[in-house]
Amino acid sequence: MPSCHSVHDLELDVQDLWAHLPQDNIRCLINSLPDRVVACIAVGECDCGENGDCDLNEKGQKKCDCHDGFAVKTKNKNTTCVETCKSDDNCKNSALRREWGECTLKDNKVECACEPKKLDLTLRKCREKCKDNKDCHNEAECKDNLCQCKNGTSGDDCSTIDNCKQLNCESINAECIYNKAIGNGTCKCNDGNFLYVDNKCVEKCKTKEDCTHGAACEAELCRCLPGTSGDKCETIDGCAELNCEDIKGKCVYDLKKKKATCECTDKEYVYKDKKCIAQWCLENCNKDISTCSYLKGTGLCLCKDGQKYYDYVTNTCKDIDKCLWNTTCEKEDKVCEKDKCVCKKFFVEDKNKKCQRQEICKPNVCFQGANCTEASAPGRVLCQCQGESQYYSANGKCEDGSCFLPNQREKCKGGCPGEMTRAENGECVAKKDEKKCTKDCGPLGWCFKKDKDTEECRCDPKFAVAVKGKCELNAKSICATKLLLEDDPYKCKCNGTFKYAQNGITCEKRTCSDEDALNDCKSRGAICDDVWKVKEVGYKCTCPEGYTMDNGKCLDACSRFSVKESCSANGQVCYTGEKGSGDCTCSPTFVFNEKKKTCEASSSNITFMLHNLPVVSKRYLKEDDVGSVNIVSLSQDTINAVSILC
Repeated sequence: MPSCHSVHDLELDVQDLWAHLPQDNIRCLINSLPDRVVACIAVGECDCGENGDCDLNEKGQKKCDCHDGFAVKTKNKNTTCVETCKSDDNCKNSALRREWGECTLKDNKVECACEPKKLDLTLRKCREKCKDNKDCHNEAECKDNLCQCKNGTSGDDCSTIDNCKQLNCESINAECIYNKAIGNGTCKCNDGNFLYVDNKCVEKCKTKEDCTHGAACEAELCRCLPGTSGDKCETIDGCAELNCEDIKGKCVYDLKKKKATCECTDKEYVYKDKKCIAQWCLENCNKDISTCSYLKGTGLCLCKDGQKYYDYVTNTCKDIDKCLWNTTCEKEDKVCEKDKCVCKKFFVEDKNKKCQRQEICKPNVCFQGANCTEASAPGRVLCQCQGESQYYSANGKCEDGSCFLPNQREKCKGGCPGEMTRAENGECVAKKDEKKCTKDCGPLGWCFKKDKDTEECRCDPKFAVAVKGKCELNAKSICATKLLLEDDPYKCKCNGTFKYAQNGITCEKRTCSDEDALNDCKSRGAICDDVWKVKEVGYKCTCPEGYTMDNGKCLDACSRFSVKESCSANGQVCYTGEKGSGDCTCSPTFVFNEKKKTCEASSSNITFMLHNLPVVSKRYLKEDDVGSVNIVSLSQDTINAVSILC
């Protein structure tokens, strides 16, 4: 059998060698020189077993060249080929159940070696080694040459954030970073002016002014009110449903109601009932009874009932009074009412369609015992006591005064003071014949001689009273004023609404038929009214409707100093309202500024329209005062006729 020799001992030509040796059983080491054999060995010379072949290493030494799946095993300097790892599954499915490393055979056992990695006994797998914390990521620390990952991270160097794929930060222009606070990954917006909130990048705010629709800026984010959204709360929810554009409006946010609403493009219109309605119409027209026509600054309220007109003061529809333009009735004591000519007050129509004075002297019109006669003025009566012996007493009725009135005493049937009797001439005399009595007792008393040395005055028991030894008129029962003249105790003091009766002693009511009474009321701007049944009053001055008595004068509300002063303080003027109240308003073409409390020129066009203003001038003349105009009545009609179309 051939044997191996050293390089120096054997230098054969290769062709010669292959010609003499069985090629299938020889392994030769070829020198670097071309075609020079260094050493040869027989295949069977090494005991490699059936799973390997005998071969030479680089030094020309014998070695076993094991087949795939087998490795060299050396024992007692003998080498052989034994089974090793059949495949990588030997490590994957080994009893250690860990990530496989390099599959090797050790002590005839399959082993998964980690070198150059390191076995992580906790995770039971091979991991890359680390030298210090710099080799680790996401807050991990390097301990025992292994990176200790935080919750939510993984990988040999802890560079993998577990939920990054799920977050998909790239889709919102952000990167996935580890958040130690939550122990998981989160997105960080690439633009520094944005913050990651609710799975999206939201633009930051610095102040409240950066936010819209009433939102507040908190923690660099706009905190939107209900009904708004967006980074700056610029989106109003629900706008699409409103369809504001269809009514010439735009969608806005209502801060009070916290929801979307429409705002009309034209500032003269407001949004109401899902429509844009002219502001003028809302302020001036009652929609329940009228419709509004408005065009370019001019509006008009039209009653749904075509037979009526719209009253802008009361916001009601009123019947059209055709009498306002009727001038044919102002003749023959007639007036126009409800489009018809009728007789004036205190007149009635006779068979010939003529107006005659109405009989107004009816029972209980006058005070007790008085006679009623018609005065010269229509609607007025005169109440007077009958006969010269009657008088108007303090009791408010007609009584017999024959016992004390001049030239009437012979008619007296009243009693006399004690121990006296009535003579035929009506005087009271002593019952017994006595000597002549000389004491002066006045017209209401009589001298009575009590004895030969004593004289005294005896007064009429009903009509007189004793005062300082003399008899005076009993003012409390006789005088309507219950007063006597200071210098004449036998006469009543008649003043105020009372005057002296024809007898010159008692008082009677002063009436509106008396010129002085009529002039008294006229000077006050009042109407004279007779007061027959109130005993303390003769007549009274009554202010027309809309006027009130102020310091003895009838004044409309705007003529009173306090009202005028209040209006002028704000630059306004006063006008008389429907119920006579004094209301302050700005002059035409001016509007009131609530903040400045003053009138300012209007910036918009204002149109004034007169409608239904009566043309019958007689309508405004005061009663009993020819030529005097009733300002309140004229003012009210003018206000009713004016509509401010702004």
